[in-house]
Amino acid sequence: MTEVLIISDSTPWADGNVNGKNVHLGFLDIVPTKTAGGYKIANHLRNNGFTCKVIDNFSYLLYNDARAFIEKVTSYITEETFLIGFSCTFFYPTPKIEKAIKVFIASAKKKNKNVKFVAGGNSSNTKLFYENFQLDYRIDGLAENSILELCSNLKNKTETKPIYIDLPAHGYNFHEAAPAFSHEDIILPNEVLPIEISRGCRFKCKFCSFFLLGRDPKADKYIRSRYSLAKEFENNYKNFGTTDYIFVCDTFNESIDKLKVVKQAIDDVGIKLNFGCYNRIDLLYHHREQVDLLLEMGIKSVFMGIESLYTPSAKAVGKGLTSEKVIEMLDYLDDHWGDQVLKHGNFIIGLPYDTEETIEKWMKLILDGTVKLDSIQINALLMGRATDRVWSSEFERNPEVYGYEIYQDNNNIYQWKSPTMTSYDAVRIQSYWQDKIDQELDNKIDPFVAIGMKNLGYSYDEIFKIIRKAVYNDKMLQDDIVNRIKNWRGRWENAFYEKI
Repeated sequence: MTEVLIISDSTPWADGNVNGKNVHLGFLDIVPTKTAGGYKIANHLRNNGFTCKVIDNFSYLLYNDARAFIEKVTSYITEETFLIGFSCTFFYPTPKIEKAIKVFIASAKKKNKNVKFVAGGNSSNTKLFYENFQLDYRIDGLAENSILELCSNLKNKTETKPIYIDLPAHGYNFHEAAPAFSHEDIILPNEVLPIEISRGCRFKCKFCSFFLLGRDPKADKYIRSRYSLAKEFENNYKNFGTTDYIFVCDTFNESIDKLKVVKQAIDDVGIKLNFGCYNRIDLLYHHREQVDLLLEMGIKSVFMGIESLYTPSAKAVGKGLTSEKVIEMLDYLDDHWGDQVLKHGNFIIGLPYDTEETIEKWMKLILDGTVKLDSIQINALLMGRATDRVWSSEFERNPEVYGYEIYQDNNNIYQWKSPTMTSYDAVRIQSYWQDKIDQELDNKIDPFVAIGMKNLGYSYDEIFKIIRKAVYNDKMLQDDIVNRIKNWRGRWENAFYEKI
């Protein structure tokens, strides 16, 4: 008996395609890695007395054989099934998959006319899912409280509201959260898994629309305990053999005390772990004891939101270092981590004080090797109107304070302009420099995709060699990666049909 089905879509299975020409870019998400939200909610429901199944990689399975897949999944829908939920944060269906989802919804309703549907997640995509597929309910934010209320009401046939908005899940005991993954879930042996160590961020970058910004870095209710983390590490190792992780904290290195707690939890379990994480480079600069501690803990890749190497622009959005200090710190990391850790830098075009001239100046520092990074991603600043969104940034709430004007174009798409640039300029400049960096530096895959390559059977030595060598013209390497991805997908699909 299954009361609740959770539909998830771990990256990067969106349309089922794999081809060699994408391999060298990496930002196109070709390597399989799981997302945690749907699994976490499913296990939370199980721990509170509901029966629940997770159907992951939904788009890929639909893409391969929609009819067979829909027949298989709907065979588990019975009179006792009262809710089917879509985990939407990273679920971006193509037009073909959208049509198949509509067929799935119709088939599920045919099997049980009373079954209800909910969209949930931590992005504006949740609202789009809710509206596009005409679902019954929507949950915005962290869903531990909302999903229990909704499921209890539906099971007890009690009237319930259509939209739940509880962004931080007030009152939920995250400090002692249970493991996200269960032996009931389909996890392959030694699979790389995401783990949520903290929620929110102590900083308030002006472009960021995440919630729980500016929270106290010592707020225990938003940081997992040593016991809770050790329990999850142990659970995943015993059930799946997992020793490689993606730490999904907004800022993993927000305090040395937090890093020490995680280190103690790893030591308690007594196994060697490896991980990728998001770090603030200014915290590494001001607290250099973190550098050696992170290496000792098992860091293999780090994602750093540097955003700009033009100091006035960086300062305007809440980044704490001058460009000279950023470069100094990258040199320091290079000296202390050597080739043991992959370093990724993220940048944004269109920040206050940006001009084509200021951008060109620091882009040349990247191209000539002054900025020591293994991979680089350039983004154009995107904004909408705060009144149209559950999540909004400081820029979106008060654009005029920062010199922006936000408006809708003839296609009802939000655009912006500032005294020095427009959103169209930002997209053009971003495209030019990203292409140039990709070509001249043989720019490759970001650090989380690199961790995901462990799923393909590569060792870290092999991964680092792949990322640090030219692959544009290495057809044998491209073919090997593609074949390993296809093999992984085949193994996962077989495990899915066998277990479900």
